Amino acid sequence: KLPPSIISLSHLRILKLGHNHLCSLPRSFGSLKSLEILDLTGNDLNEDSLTNDFFQLSNIYIFESVAQVLRHSLFCI
Repeated sequence: KLPPSIISLSHLRILKLGHNHLCSLPRSFGSLKSLEILDLTGNDLNEDSLTNDFFQLSNIYIFESVAQVLRHSLFCI
């Protein structure tokens, strides 16, 4: 589990969390506006584990396994 304090890292650009058995992200994860690369491969995330503000992140590259979840979520909204 990620600590909620991670959202205070406002200048964070790269976050590699692959293969950590994460099943959710902290609330307000979308406040990481400087985030450019996010690796969540090999975790247990699904569309229900992503908060609405996660979708407000722009200019971000998300590794393939999470991108598949996002594509499904975007078409279901």
